[in-house]
Amino acid sequence: LAWQLPYEAAMNYLLNKREEPKSRYFAAQYLNMSAATGKAISGVVNLAAKLQDEFDLTEVEKDMWHDMLKSDDKFIRDLAERKLVEIELRSACEELDKRLNIFAQRTGRPATSFEELIQEGLLSGVPQDPIEGGYFFIGGDGKAYNSTLLEDEVIRARNVLQTNVGFYQERYGVFPESLDKLIEVGLLQELPAHPWPGRTWKYDAQTGKVE
Repeated sequence: LAWQLPYEAAMNYLLNKREEPKSRYFAAQYLNMSAATGKAISGVVNLAAKLQDEFDLTEVEKDMWHDMLKSDDKFIRDLAERKLVEIELRSACEELDKRLNIFAQRTGRPATSFEELIQEGLLSGVPQDPIEGGYFFIGGDGKAYNSTLLEDEVIRARNVLQTNVGFYQERYGVFPESLDKLIEVGLLQELPAHPWPGRTWKYDAQTGKVE
């Protein structure tokens, strides 16, 4: 599986090369690659997030995906192109948040639209997402979000839930009554929150499908 090779490389650094000065740093890079496939198991995604917080890997991540563009594997090249776009989208959200904070400091209230930022001279135009159908918006918490990034997070989080629903069904012969059952039996420590602000997971106990 695509996620397993970078995962095994990461484990090599964490277990066999843990005495080397940059072992956790390189492990973080490989775990990020594994998680980026959207197919990795929940433990890999959680460990990748933990190490991502430990190191500021944005520039390293860019270099890594630029290198992947040279791969002979079309899947890797396509993944690299997508991930480079996502890096720019994350950076755009971070910059928008800075400008939203300036707006709030100036006016004493959060902005409700990007047009308000434009009127204050904080933006030259409404930000655009190069991915078809993607868009930026301001959430109820006053922060900037991007739909492309959120949908990618939904896929990863839903994969974690769907995989563990499958584990539950294999173990007990039925689908769990609710997603909370995954915690009760120890398959998960907690349910991943729905990435979209204000949304919750929909679960059908008859089919085991998570949406």
